[in-house]
Amino acid sequence: MSAEQTIYVDGTWRAAASGAVREIIDPSDATPFAVVAEGGTEDADAAVAAAR
Repeated sequence: MSAEQTIYVDGTWRAAASGAVREIIDPSDATPFAVVAEGGTEDADAAVAAAR
């Protein structure tokens, strides 16, 4: 899995809890140029807990 398809939580890179990814589209020509992890509520909760 590439770094773009992971999120950084509590000092480590990991996949989003749901495993979801999102394709990012270049609006100038409608071509995909990246695939990124799509974090959700569980990921946000983990990040907040790690920050405390």
